[in-house]
Amino acid sequence: MIVDHVKNAYRYAGLGPHIDIALKYLSTADLGTAEKIELDEGNIRGGAFTFMPKDPDKCNIETHRVYADIHVCLEGKEVIGYTDIHQAELNGEYDAEKDKQFYTAELNRITLYPGMFALMLENDVHAVMMRDKEPVQAKKIMMKVRL
Repeated sequence: MIVDHVKNAYRYAGLGPHIDIALKYLSTADLGTAEKIELDEGNIRGGAFTFMPKDPDKCNIETHRVYADIHVCLEGKEVIGYTDIHQAELNGEYDAEKDKQFYTAELNRITLYPGMFALMLENDVHAVMMRDKEPVQAKKIMMKVRL
């Protein structure tokens, strides 16, 4: 998992052609006005939305095989839980239609503040939209990027 400020997204070029395009978009776009995102002939898709962070025990712990996730905090804050795939236990079958594999795991936590992003690749077990102490409405951009 990569966590950094959006202004530094360009530094992670070389992870794959679609990821490079997504990172360039993050580095150059006016993210405050972003709504629906579709780039690179549909290999990058997503959008902005507001949400109420949830209790950690109500968040799915998952990975993806086909798409990487990029989460960008625009307002409020978001706690993301993560661990390496080798530190997690499978919890069910892979759902190819939804590109999700669920796990159980003890997660490390990082807090995203406005202007920060997290990039999760296929071995990054993660849970998103977790709350910190008291939940406060937040806004984010979520992007799915073909690996």
